[in-house]
Amino acid sequence: MRISGKLLSLLGVLVGASAKGVSYVHQENYLENGVEFNPAGAPSVYNFFSKWEFFHGGDPTKGFVDYVTAEAAMSDRLINITEKGVWMGVDTVNQVPWGSRGRKSVRLESNRRYNSGLFVISMDHMPTGCGTWPAFWMFGQDPQHPWPTWGEYDIVEWIHEEKSVSTTLHTNAACGQEHLVPGVQMQASWNRGSQNNPADNCDVNAGDQYKNQGCSQKGPENSVGSSFNANGGGTFAADWDPVAEHIRTWFWPAGQEPADVKQKNPQPDSWGKPFSYFSLSPEKCHPGHFKDMRIIFDTTFCGDFAGDPGLFKQHCPAQAQKYRNCDNFVRSEPQAFKEAYWSVTALDVYQRSEAQITIPAALFSASSFGLVSSSVSRDDHSNHNKNLLEQRVKELEAILEQKDQELEELWETLRAAGVKRSEAGVQSQSTSDSMGGGKLKKRSRLPPGLGQGMLAAGEAAAPPQPGAGQPGEGQPAARRRRRTPNQDVRSSIV
Repeated sequence: MRISGKLLSLLGVLVGASAKGVSYVHQENYLENGVEFNPAGAPSVYNFFSKWEFFHGGDPTKGFVDYVTAEAAMSDRLINITEKGVWMGVDTVNQVPWGSRGRKSVRLESNRRYNSGLFVISMDHMPTGCGTWPAFWMFGQDPQHPWPTWGEYDIVEWIHEEKSVSTTLHTNAACGQEHLVPGVQMQASWNRGSQNNPADNCDVNAGDQYKNQGCSQKGPENSVGSSFNANGGGTFAADWDPVAEHIRTWFWPAGQEPADVKQKNPQPDSWGKPFSYFSLSPEKCHPGHFKDMRIIFDTTFCGDFAGDPGLFKQHCPAQAQKYRNCDNFVRSEPQAFKEAYWSVTALDVYQRSEAQITIPAALFSASSFGLVSSSVSRDDHSNHNKNLLEQRVKELEAILEQKDQELEELWETLRAAGVKRSEAGVQSQSTSDSMGGGKLKKRSRLPPGLGQGMLAAGEAAAPPQPGAGQPGEGQPAARRRRRTPNQDVRSSIV
């Protein structure tokens, strides 16, 4: 019998050692106790918005938008609750006066900062419509570390009436993903750079990509916009794991989520190939590019990306023919944005945990295998040794398969976890979740009691009815960043 070199290597690593299998601990349920109902069925308690700060003021991406405070968002009914969860919309009533920042909207930023995590979000409606630029994303920044020092991870992003999500990373130099191959590590294709090349360089100043483009992948059809809404929504899972050296993202249409996701016991390694995958290996893109990031919801309009004249004309030809630019359209037609709202039904955060699996050294000893000598030889005992060795190898494979379907995957997991052979066992590296950051400028928290009675007793919150707008053409390249490099840090620190 031949024993593969990979298996022999694993035997060498595991002799007298312990292995650690990956599981996930539930860290945060953002909708937990968010909505409670009295016997009459009216929402009575609302805590979701207490976990977020409301960025207010002008948009760092030059969008035609006025992000409002928590108080203004409630009084203008831009935030609300339904029996399903959280509702966040935009002003659909008023024309925007000349001289104003833009159409009123909300930008929520989590109080908590993260340095790793598995983020699972379910929605039954996303913002859509000409002129819109919504996103669910993360980024880190403070006055001493301006963007993109601590990186950005755009989990779900699109413009106008696109049907396919774009997932993107933005960093400083030295974060390349050119070694990744669509169909191998991920299902997605690369968005295109300025020379029609793959946008596989996360550096916001990459020479053959649009300014601030980053490394950007295009996901499946019907993963955003009006088609996502028509299909009842869906679930995204974003796994940012510096220990395993990757950032990967999955999407499932409503009703197709894995059972472990529904049961809040996620097992990402059982989900199959992600639609988006980025490597965080020190050789290609050091994990230190991403730090202290906050979760963000926003809906902006036009701006550096959606407001590009060519893209506005491509995606919204009727509006482009009627109005001189994207801003003028957004200014003049409030009723066009009745579909520009988020309806979030679940948002959970998990952190990596490693369960100890002890593999006794005796399992691998010559006497334990019943071998006459310490190696398989061609003597009179060879057949006896061969049979016993085959039996022991099967036992070992059964143990390994408890945590990985492939021995090669287990090897990579052990290596990524920093497993080292030692007489005392296995040492592993760990990461921690930073909660850093104090109260920041241009933010507002939901005041105590503001969430109480967001709906009058017995009043049901009804989201706007879906419109009849037709989706536009897909746009292959995320051509603009969500921030500009020369922005005023004071207006956008997180």
